[in-house]
Amino acid sequence: MEGHKHIVSADVTLFELLAQLDSKIHVEVLKLYPNATLPTFSILNVGPGMIQMLYQSPRQLETLASGLIQGGAEYFNTKVDVDMVIVQTDPYKVKITVKQA
Repeated sequence: MEGHKHIVSADVTLFELLAQLDSKIHVEVLKLYPNATLPTFSILNVGPGMIQMLYQSPRQLETLASGLIQGGAEYFNTKVDVDMVIVQTDPYKVKITVKQA
């Protein structure tokens, strides 16, 4: 990723980037915005051309997360299907499955 080599390698894939949301991307966001309240993404499963994550946030903005994933897929020139299933409402949790189409 041009201009962000200090965060992720230049040859990172969409699925590798998604797997690093909490461990790398959100860490950098918090450096810029220390008071930000970010969602968490726990990795449930990773396989060839797929990733399952558990989105947790009281803001319930999983459709925004889906849009950002779709935008990332476009950036990486990767066609994906994104499926979301609400698994719990209090606290709010959504299982997001991203599969290469």
